[in-house]
Amino acid sequence: MKFNKENYIDLIPYGDWLFVLMASYRNDEKYQKFHKQITEKTHSISATDESYRVINHWDEKGLLLNSSNRDSGWRKFSFIDILWISIIRELRSIGLGISQIEKTRSKIFKVFSLNKSIDTTYLEVFTLLAYNQAGDFSLIVFPDGNSALTNEQELQSAEVLYTRYKTYIKISINTLLSEIFQKPELNRKNTHLLSLDKKHIDLLVEPYENENLKSANLTYREGKLQKIDFVYDEQNPKDLAVKISSLLKDKQRKEIVIKQDEGGKVTLLRNTSKK
Repeated sequence: MKFNKENYIDLIPYGDWLFVLMASYRNDEKYQKFHKQITEKTHSISATDESYRVINHWDEKGLLLNSSNRDSGWRKFSFIDILWISIIRELRSIGLGISQIEKTRSKIFKVFSLNKSIDTTYLEVFTLLAYNQAGDFSLIVFPDGNSALTNEQELQSAEVLYTRYKTYIKISINTLLSEIFQKPELNRKNTHLLSLDKKHIDLLVEPYENENLKSANLTYREGKLQKIDFVYDEQNPKDLAVKISSLLKDKQRKEIVIKQDEGGKVTLLRNTSKK
């Protein structure tokens, strides 16, 4: 993927799942209630945890979202407004300038057009994800204000692909939503981190002593390790029949494949699952 520092999408190599979700969002009945909940302007300025003076200042600088009533004393805010104000607070606390925050705003409120009458933004969709899914979602902001919303897995992929990922600010959307909605369960879940007990550690250590081990694949569900699949690749094994007979003696689930190329080279492939 060609990297363009001005292109929002290029900052994160999003998978198709995001575009499928965005295409259905607000057209799907199950999302409409959540959309209404986070976009209705029903909250007073006290819900922002900022003073009138600060809100007025940020409004004068063009940082806040559009509102039909510019009087901060009477203005109502949506959850998306409050989330964005929380992000501004975080960025200002580490010294990011107004012009850089304006750039951040233009990126995360970039509109994804669904049709002529329905538009939504990336921040709205990632708010939905952080609120409803088990993963961790963050906003990353570079020193120049360029930014992107991401989950942990795609951020790690981006760090491998792009040399630009050296210095950036990372703000947890989960943590901000946990504070705004006053729901501790929305906080960071660290689902990208491996958590292994002694049993699973022992299962991993033993196979690595086998020189024929090709890979080990860990399957997680709801943050818990479900199984480990070990793939072995043995070239020209001695006493093939005896080897297969030995492998079949235990009751572990496995797949065994024997391949022979045109030159007579024999490869024994086996996949063993352990729980």
